[in-house]
Amino acid sequence: MPGLGFRYVGSDRLPTRLSEFDVERYFALTDSDVAALSERFRPDRRAGAAIQLVFLRASGHSLGQVSTLPRQLLHYIGQRLGLPTPTIASLRTLYRRYKTLYDHLIWACRYLGLKSIGPDQWADLEAWMRKNAKESLTLDELLQHANYWLYERRILIPADRTLRDLGRSVWAEIERDTLALIEATVPETQLRRADAALSSQHDAADMTVLDWLKTPPARHSPTTITDTLEKIRFFKEIGVHTWTLDTVPIDKQRAWAQRIQARRPVKTRELKGSARTLELVFFLRVTLLELTDSLLYQIGRRVSDLVRHAWNSRVGTQNLACSNSSLSPGCAMTARRSCPLNTASRLAPTGALWSTATIESVHCTLWKPPRSRACAKICAAGRCGSTTVCPFVNVTRC
Repeated sequence: MPGLGFRYVGSDRLPTRLSEFDVERYFALTDSDVAALSERFRPDRRAGAAIQLVFLRASGHSLGQVSTLPRQLLHYIGQRLGLPTPTIASLRTLYRRYKTLYDHLIWACRYLGLKSIGPDQWADLEAWMRKNAKESLTLDELLQHANYWLYERRILIPADRTLRDLGRSVWAEIERDTLALIEATVPETQLRRADAALSSQHDAADMTVLDWLKTPPARHSPTTITDTLEKIRFFKEIGVHTWTLDTVPIDKQRAWAQRIQARRPVKTRELKGSARTLELVFFLRVTLLELTDSLLYQIGRRVSDLVRHAWNSRVGTQNLACSNSSLSPGCAMTARRSCPLNTASRLAPTGALWSTATIESVHCTLWKPPRSRACAKICAAGRCGSTTVCPFVNVTRC
């Protein structure tokens, strides 16, 4: 997709305010532009011609006559041309005669190398729009892409109504092809059953089935998993999982489904047949795909929670046993999980006393010993007459 350089492409008016960056980036006058304007026009005509020139260069479209020009642009044009300019103006106030405005527009198009669209270009544009309409999500997006296509080929963008009429015909053709695919894939009985089911009242929830399906899943609790499974069973009972519509791009399916998602159910029932069928079918299919992904995610989170709770319960039981055991008197000072004697206590025989050899023989490869006061006291509680370095916390034990 085009980047920042295509920000104003296809526009027929300027915003009410422009930042200094926008003026310098999109509507700048070069030294050659100033020289050409000074050579071609009188001082009182240069400002209007300069504004049309910079706007054509930025948008590829002619500027509307009645739109108010931003004060920042007027100040910049006057500064570059060395002329006084009004703070509030439009093209209609800058030009007293329409013919003069039109002559300046023709001169700016020739100066920039822009040409009017001809029959051959119309045919090429229509063929390109048919190809692009298969990927575009909305009619407005298709028209914006058409503006980019014309701008890159240095063709003056025509009036919005003319281009929109062509876009509507191309978009209607794409919708007809998609409807034909739906009729060949989705049985009529399943479609009628789905339409009737969405308008009915849900048994458990105080809402329609359509509102129930629109409700996003909550946290990964057992109740949420049960609700998600119920929605998936609803779709499978209708037969949505058997609809093979992979030839339609998934982003385009999601765009049609989003229309129902953003509309009230009563407005959905007021749609005509073709539009309602398109939105209904893709809403059901996309919602099923999203719920399936959501269910896998919820189950994964739930399994992680169960594993975490089981691990915490096991470690807590070991800490309790360690604190109550007479085998390791130092462990009674702390119930922390990081106590190294939690591991050692499982290796010592019942009723035995801790010795230097027993402590030094225990090595836990999965535990990185912290420098802990509690563990230092544990090591200090060892019954050893020699000075030895504790293998767990690296402190001197006497």
